[in-house]
Amino acid sequence: MDDKKSFWSEAGRDGAVLGGVSIAYMLVTWGLGLLEPDTKIVNILVSVAGILLWVAKFVLCITLMKRFVTGFSSREGRPGFGFGAAVAFLSALVYSAFTLAYFLYINPEYFAASFEMIAASGAYDRATLSQLEELMPKLPVYSFFLNLVYCTLFGTILSAIFSERQNRSNPFEQ
Repeated sequence: MDDKKSFWSEAGRDGAVLGGVSIAYMLVTWGLGLLEPDTKIVNILVSVAGILLWVAKFVLCITLMKRFVTGFSSREGRPGFGFGAAVAFLSALVYSAFTLAYFLYINPEYFAASFEMIAASGAYDRATLSQLEELMPKLPVYSFFLNLVYCTLFGTILSAIFSERQNRSNPFEQ
């Protein structure tokens, strides 16, 4: 029983770290979005900073997942796939819960602003805009579940890749 408890405790800690990285990225990009650049060059710099931050977050999350899976595998002497899948799910749960709170409480006007931009573009007819407007209140919950599924699948695939690489044996070593 204690072994299961330590497994989930470690997976929860590592999942919180991965979720925290994504949450930090989300908050920083939200803060960048609050800036009101007065020149086109500043606007471009803010956009480039956002892209660079996303790349850094993406690479950091992959690196951390590799470290967690291979570290578990080498410590425990068993494949790290199950551990990585647990970390992926718990990380996705933390991040998705924050995303839900973000869209409901921190930045509730996010979807409304997006809808206004879509409506102003003139690309959609009145019926489509009416259907989209009915969907707007449900989007935070949909984003929670889509984020949960996407992040869990992505992390599980990474876990499979890293645990497979860890378990390869070299026949020439013997």
